[in-house]
Amino acid sequence: MGLLASIFGSRRPQPKFVIKSVLGETLLELPVRDLVGSTCLRGRDLSHANLRGQYLYGADLENTILFGADLRNCDFARCNLKNANLAYARVDGAYFRRADLDGVDLLHTGIRLRQLDGANTTPASTIPGIRVIL
Repeated sequence: MGLLASIFGSRRPQPKFVIKSVLGETLLELPVRDLVGSTCLRGRDLSHANLRGQYLYGADLENTILFGADLRNCDFARCNLKNANLAYARVDGAYFRRADLDGVDLLHTGIRLRQLDGANTTPASTIPGIRVIL
């Protein structure tokens, strides 16, 4: 321990949020406590990530790849999911209330209409069982 560290104490460790794959491998370490309103996932490739049960209220996930990810019981309320790829993701119990789903790919997810309460969908959105007509 150096002189300054002995006087002022050592630096506190920065908070970090670790995203692991469904197999337990570390995909990403972020210097944040949580993902609420976060922009740090925008455009990232998080294929097969395990985000089960995460609260992502207002997060910016535009162009994020969540192909095959475990998103069960996640809350995507008011999230920006423009052009995000969630194909083959597990979305049981996930909610997309008032989320922007313009151009989102939700193929082979088994998503239910009730999970999309007030979400913004467009003809560019690929959501099984939902046809957007303008």
